[in-house]
Amino acid sequence: MLLLGGIIEKVSGQNYFDYIEKNIYSVAGMTASGLEAEKGVEANQAIGYIPKLDGSYEPNLNSAFTRASPAGGGYSTIADLHKFGQALLSGKLLNDSSMQKMFKDELGRQYGYGFQIWDTPGKHVVGHSGGAPGVSAVAYLFPETGYMVIILSNYDRGSADLGEYLLNSLKFIGK
Repeated sequence: MLLLGGIIEKVSGQNYFDYIEKNIYSVAGMTASGLEAEKGVEANQAIGYIPKLDGSYEPNLNSAFTRASPAGGGYSTIADLHKFGQALLSGKLLNDSSMQKMFKDELGRQYGYGFQIWDTPGKHVVGHSGGAPGVSAVAYLFPETGYMVIILSNYDRGSADLGEYLLNSLKFIGK
């Protein structure tokens, strides 16, 4: 993803953060998302918490992983991620041909161009998960129906575990 960010800057002639703001956030109507590298905590931004060995938690504010890059570290809301999914599936961000290529598992590794891919009975699912110390997120899109599952958490693996559970539960629906 870091290399892709460099390619975006070279081809577009723009700073990566500015490019994403103009070509994704603005187009999708995402007003509560950002990639500001050194801006700090926004007024409505949740603080992430990292578990300590004694069972308590500490804020992730000093973690090196909270700085945004093309590999992650941005912030968003469930509503904005839903807007992203709608813009993507409706063709606002990519044409249909590019989207089909992006959602195709060419190498048999359950991964397309930047998206994880799952095939459950009668359902094609694309999306991604991610996290850093104190934060985690999953977003699953069902291209055929437009349904989405989006989970955000302000502690390690909180969304990943729930997202995996939901995705595995879908495997049994429709059998």
